[in-house]
Amino acid sequence: MSRLPGHRTLCLVMGNPVRYSLSPLMHSAAYQAAGLQDTFCFSAVTVAEDSVQQALDGCSALGVRGLSVTQPFKEAVIPFLDNIDDEARAIGCVNTIVFDGDKRNGSNTDWRGIVDPLEQRTSLQDQSCLVIGAGGAARAAVYGLTRAGARVSIMNRTEERAKELANEFGVTAVSFQDKEAITSAGVLVQTTSVGLGNTTDCPIDTTLLHDGQLVFDAIYNPLQTRLLSDAIHQGARVVEGVEMFVAQGAAQFSLYTNTEAPREAMRTAVLNYLRETQK
Repeated sequence: MSRLPGHRTLCLVMGNPVRYSLSPLMHSAAYQAAGLQDTFCFSAVTVAEDSVQQALDGCSALGVRGLSVTQPFKEAVIPFLDNIDDEARAIGCVNTIVFDGDKRNGSNTDWRGIVDPLEQRTSLQDQSCLVIGAGGAARAAVYGLTRAGARVSIMNRTEERAKELANEFGVTAVSFQDKEAITSAGVLVQTTSVGLGNTTDCPIDTTLLHDGQLVFDAIYNPLQTRLLSDAIHQGARVVEGVEMFVAQGAAQFSLYTNTEAPREAMRTAVLNYLRETQK
């Protein structure tokens, strides 16, 4: 028996701010493509930074199925969860919560958002990978790359943070002035906010890039950052941030619905929106 109109399982994305999140657009497109539009719905909620516990209690009370967690709550939600999977525990951040009865189960799919698109293009086993940054996305990248067998180095403007992260994961920290670290990397993963919302800022000297390299920028607005456009000019292959957004969202979709994600529909919806709004 089909559900009555309006009687759908609720999933949410929670953040502050969250008004620009494309998660509702992407997941709604996935529900449509998977034939689940009458079963699931997805929306966004802004939560005050001191109201994390109340927000999760409210989700439990309302029967929310899935909660996508964005900044600044990826660490703040952890004390209020019943279970955290091994990946989220190792990374130290949760971006996905599944409500199963009275249990709140935390996961991290951000590492999949980085590793999956890269493994579609190259082998990461014994690959020399340089991660730019030392925040939450960098933690996911370092975890995912080392899990895939890569040789990882971390570069960050605040070198002490790079060293702390490197020590935690048993990898190498390099100086921000280390040009050789950039030229010798087979894969470069940019995880900072430098270049977000503009096509002029860039975190590194792109004249050091060259053919044979694969350059990944986690930023998806703009679609092609200066880092990526310069990398193409230097002969490198690139991976746009949209690929990370879609891959991590696809993993969330499967956790929420127990259904294989229609990745191409999700990717198309996000790309069409960004291309239209960035004209």
